[in-house]
Amino acid sequence: MTDKNILKEVKKWQELLGLQDWNFIIDPVKNSIISDHGELAKVYISEESMSAGIVIAIDLPDEEIKRSIQHELFHVVLHDLGSTFNDAIDLLGVESRTALGSRYNKCEEKLVIKLERLIDKLVPMEESRLEEKAEQ
Repeated sequence: MTDKNILKEVKKWQELLGLQDWNFIIDPVKNSIISDHGELAKVYISEESMSAGIVIAIDLPDEEIKRSIQHELFHVVLHDLGSTFNDAIDLLGVESRTALGSRYNKCEEKLVIKLERLIDKLVPMEESRLEEKAEQ
């Protein structure tokens, strides 16, 4: 996928998810994974500047790149929830941060995956609806 098409995909999901007031910086990497954890993409969020940097592996099939972009933008959508959680955790102390922070991160990742699966189900339904409408 070209850099131009990656930016186009980011803009599409930025609009669909209501993130137009965010600035996204894309860092394409020619490597199939970008971390020791096997990630295909990673987002770094700056709440203060409302910007997010996305490091993304680009030597993958286009569909994998698109899915990775979608995945990382879901994390941006959920960022406020995570920030609120972190603020609350700060009141509980360091020991709670370690235990609950890990649990929260796992829960957020599961939610992002569930959102991806929901989109996977909705897109064919919408395409079918548009085809029916075109036939009328």
